[in-house]
Amino acid sequence: MKTIEAIEQSIKEEFPEYELRRAFTSRIIIGILKKRDNIYIDSVAEALEKLALEGFQRVVVQPPL
Repeated sequence: MKTIEAIEQSIKEEFPEYELRRAFTSRIIIGILKKRDNIYIDSVAEALEKLALEGFQRVVVQPPL
């Protein structure tokens, strides 16, 4: 099983013209990462809102493999 980082790296290599962002659907995992590791990951809704505010008009969402 590949890690998220390995999957993201593969996507970056295959589609270098795209900007990659990470978002999680699980509020529990988001909370654990923030509390335990001081890492903040957006929810899907937060990520989409940020992309809209930044002017993105097309977004491709890659669900977990």
